[in-house]
Amino acid sequence: MPKSCVHWFTGPYAASHNPAVYYRSLTDCEAHDVPFARLQQDLDADALPAFVFITPNMCHSMHNCPVRTGDAWLGKTMRALLASSAYQRGTTAIFVTFDEGEKGSTDRCARNTSDPGCHIPIVVVSPSTLPGTRSATLFNHYSVLRTTEEMLGVSTYLGRASTSSSMRAAFNL
Repeated sequence: MPKSCVHWFTGPYAASHNPAVYYRSLTDCEAHDVPFARLQQDLDADALPAFVFITPNMCHSMHNCPVRTGDAWLGKTMRALLASSAYQRGTTAIFVTFDEGEKGSTDRCARNTSDPGCHIPIVVVSPSTLPGTRSATLFNHYSVLRTTEEMLGVSTYLGRASTSSSMRAAFNL
C-alpha cells in the first residue's frame, strides 16, 4: 500500500486484500490503516495496537511471484514479529493464513465453509501454543475472526463468526 487507505489497485498492492478500505465511513482511516513499512518502526517503539492485520502485496502473497519470494518475505516478517517486545511479553498471537485452498476457489469456499475440499492453511504461533499443535476441528476464516474477537474482548461477533468454532482452546490462546 503506497499510502494509507488506498481504495484502488496500484503496482503490487491489491486493495481487495485490505479489509480496512471497505469501511469507507471510518473518519480516522489514515491513523489506523498504515503501510507495511511502518511495522518495524512500531515494533521497535513497542507501539503495536491491540490488533494488527498484515496483508502481503501480490508478489509477497505468491500470487504474482515465485513461492520462494513469498517465503523470504514471510520469514523476514515472522523474525521481526517474534523478536518484538510485544511477542516476548507472551500476550501476542500470530495467525498466518492464505486466501485460497486446495481447490483454489475462495468464493465457493466462502459460501460453503464446511466443504471438506476447502482446506486453507492456518498456522497459529503464540508463546502459549506448543510447537506442532494440531487440531482435528474444522476451522476457517470465520474461526480466525471469532478467535480474534474473543481475544480482543468483543462481545458481539461479526457475521458468520458467531456460529464458527473458536480456536482458543485448541491452541491454548
